[in-house]
Amino acid sequence: MAWNGSSPSCTSRIPQRIAIVGAGWYGTHLAHSLSADGHTVVLIDQNDQILSGSCSGSFGIRLHLGPHYPRSPATRRSCQESFHRFVRAYPELVVWHERSIYGYGAIDAKAFLSKVSRETFERVCRETPESRQLDRAEMEEFRDLEVAFDLPEPSVAIGSILRRHMKRRLEDAGVSVRLGVEIRDVKYLPTGRSEVVSGDGSFVETADWVINATGFQSLLSQVMPQALELVYQVCVGFDYEDTQPGDKPFSFIVMDGWFPCLMPCIDEVRAPKDYVLMHGSYTILGSYGEPQSAWSLLASLNSDDKVMPRLLKATESEMGRFWPEFENRFQYKGWHGTVLAKPRTHCEFRSSLVFAKDKVIHVVPGKISNVFNAYDEVVQLMDAERNPSKALQDENRFQYACGGALDVSKHELGTLNGSRMTDSLQTYYDFIET
Repeated sequence: MAWNGSSPSCTSRIPQRIAIVGAGWYGTHLAHSLSADGHTVVLIDQNDQILSGSCSGSFGIRLHLGPHYPRSPATRRSCQESFHRFVRAYPELVVWHERSIYGYGAIDAKAFLSKVSRETFERVCRETPESRQLDRAEMEEFRDLEVAFDLPEPSVAIGSILRRHMKRRLEDAGVSVRLGVEIRDVKYLPTGRSEVVSGDGSFVETADWVINATGFQSLLSQVMPQALELVYQVCVGFDYEDTQPGDKPFSFIVMDGWFPCLMPCIDEVRAPKDYVLMHGSYTILGSYGEPQSAWSLLASLNSDDKVMPRLLKATESEMGRFWPEFENRFQYKGWHGTVLAKPRTHCEFRSSLVFAKDKVIHVVPGKISNVFNAYDEVVQLMDAERNPSKALQDENRFQYACGGALDVSKHELGTLNGSRMTDSLQTYYDFIET
């Protein structure tokens, strides 16, 4: 049974105490949603403000309809099913574009053919009824694109706008927020509850459930469900200012492979002039099996680094190849980076994944609208303890929801030998060697 995108038929009506570790998008959404269900929620984060990570604070966020993942039907389906839920729930944070262009490039930066055919690309774009294929006149400003579509994909506000909005939601829901607390351990107690403990031992919180919303970078177990293997990637974005901004922002993406992507960053004044440029290969610097190595590489980069200017030049060149106007219109301002946990996959699966062990629910983040999928599955896991009809799968002592993302997407997880997937990229060291 596949999840159908609707709200759960019922939520856990027995009030419970829930400790959520990590106050990013997933943690804050789960906190105010579960508090609204009648639970007592404590939201804990090591930073001095909520939503201060790179993804919610400085990277552009696009509300996906699916075409960015032409090889992952499960990701497209989850994006399509949760898109309107997000728009309805967070209208104040949704910023609609003048244009959201998806172009099909036949040859990528490494001289490979696109990972999908033109026919497949057109088909996945047309899964959105409102998509519009660009006509010949509109295509003249671009180069090396065989076809392009304009889709109604908006951006989601980041930074100060987002923090103020979520702070009000948390306050209205009665969520207790504890900042500047780094949780290092979770202890499963004989009583069937769990206890979270800070690194210095000064903070202890006992809860019926603990939710790990740290981007799967803390509170990690040595084993996971067999279907799942994660990779930690060092991702950077190059920051630009649009010197000819319009009244609304826009985005431009080339598919599918080692191609460029330009997205707006909607912060304080919502002025559509700040953008981030990324690339399917050049802005993923390294891939590791655990987060410490990834953060170590990111921390080693400094203003004297000789690789970053080369990566910048290569990324700009690729954007200019498809959209010549970019060079004259956009002014470079700097770069920023973060570490993201992603499942190893042969089709770039990017939906959220939720599973539990010993009263700790782990959330591997996916796309931004997947906060709703994660909420549904968290509720299903909590309800199953008292309601046997909420069926669960058991694997390696982990539980996950029947019909949830991990259950229905197993066939998309795991890397195929020889496949050109992002989860094996080591771009930084490749550029050193060349």
